[in-house]
Formats: sequence, structure tokens, C-alpha cells
Amino acid sequence: METKLAKKIIYEIGRKVVTLRLSFGGETTLNPDLIEIIKYAKQKDIKEISFLTNGSNLEPDYFEKLLLAGVDWIIISFDGLYDEYEKNRYPLKFNDMIYKLMKIKEIKEKYNSEKPVIKVQTIWPAIANNPFEYYEKLAPLTDMINYLPLIQWNVESISDSHYIDDFSCPMLYQRVFITSDGNALPCCSDLEGKCIIGNAYSESIYDIWHGEKINMIRKLHAECGGFKKMDICRKCFIPRKTKDDVYEYDNRKIIVKNYLK
Repeated sequence: METKLAKKIIYEIGRKVVTLRLSFGGETTLNPDLIEIIKYAKQKDIKEISFLTNGSNLEPDYFEKLLLAGVDWIIISFDGLYDEYEKNRYPLKFNDMIYKLMKIKEIKEKYNSEKPVIKVQTIWPAIANNPFEYYEKLAPLTDMINYLPLIQWNVESISDSHYIDDFSCPMLYQRVFITSDGNALPCCSDLEGKCIIGNAYSESIYDIWHGEKINMIRKLHAECGGFKKMDICRKCFIPRKTKDDVYEYDNRKIIVKNYLK
């Protein structure tokens, strides 16, 4: 995203919107002006700034700049341990990422700072064989660990019995997504930009949020099963039911909510 557009958005939402996430479908740290954008958002009194990353660019000197800029959360995709991680996150190397996490912890201690909170997350299948080893390996180096079920984005068909009854998507009232070309999307599932509800270059975020296009989608979701009338919503993972899978390790049980297939 052009810095000019990022600042236009931040100027408008400053002191009005509490949370700003600087990521969507790509690698956030590839933006050469990320530090500048974070600083500007903090100047405009955005209380919580976060982004997702694969961690490849979190070298110590760069992380220190992020900390000083004021970023509040960094969520690192860390899918598995050892060879499993390197298979899922090729060409990244497991030991390199562990080293980066160690240096990040040292830098936070140097500044006696709780921020940014470092959260690592993985897809469940990547750690299903060793979830407690994963936790024990990463917990000393991070602030939070999370796992997600394996999400099938935009599945072609879902059995009606696998949909959540009376589903209405909360994202329509929580957030709006602005892509690098300014297009506004209603949710994170529309990675291909099929449902454009406005454009931040020519419209205000206020007008997009209160606009006819997003309100039409909200109206559909207010109907019982109305979300099925929209292609992106019908194929989305969010309306899908989950089942509780129980895993045991060393007399400990954990419940994993996996999507029905």
C-alpha cells in the first residue's frame, strides 16, 4: 500500500478507531515504510497496532525500530518444529527463527518493555504429533501461543448439515479490510477481491462503513441462512461447524476444534 493512502486512512480514523491491523494477504515487513506508518498511527492516537508476519525480516536491528515505533502486537506464523517448520515455511530455517525470537526477547528486556506482545501461531496439523513439545519450545521465548484448525479457504461446496445454524457474520460489524489498491472488502475471506464495497482512494472509511453495499450484505446475513446467497460467504470457513477432537499427552488432555469436512 502506498504510504499516502495509509496516512489518508489513519488520518481519518485517528482518535476514532481503537485498533489497526497492518496486514492482510501479504508479508507486512516488505513495506519499506512500515516503521513510518506505525509512527504516524501512534501520533494519531491509534491505541493498538498489530500485524502478521512470517518473521523472515525480524532481524534484531529492525525489530528494535519496530519496538521504538510503538507497534503493540506482532503475530508470527510458526508452523511446526524442526523439519516440519522448514517444510511448511520454506525457505525459512527453524534455528534461524529461534535465534530471532531469542534476540527479540533480549531487546524487549533491554527496554523493559512488554510491547510488542509476541504471539506465535500455527495450524494444528503442523503440531498434532507434538503439541506440548511445541509449547515447551516456544513458550520461554514468546508471550502467547495459538493454534488454528486447518482452514480450507473458499471451499467449493459444504454440506448444509455442516453450516452453523442461523449464522450471521460478526466481521460485518467489527472491521473493514482495505487492500493495497484501496479497494474495501467486507471480510478476510475475500482474498481475491470479488466483493468490493468501496475504495479508500475516492471514499472515506466512514462512507464505506455506512454505505449501501455493506449494509446490503448485513441485511442478507440478518436473514436465516441469508449468507448462502453470497458466493464468498457460502464458500467461507467461518460459517462452518466444528467438532471437538481430544488429544492426550502425558496424562493431559486438550480439546481441538476442527472443522467438519
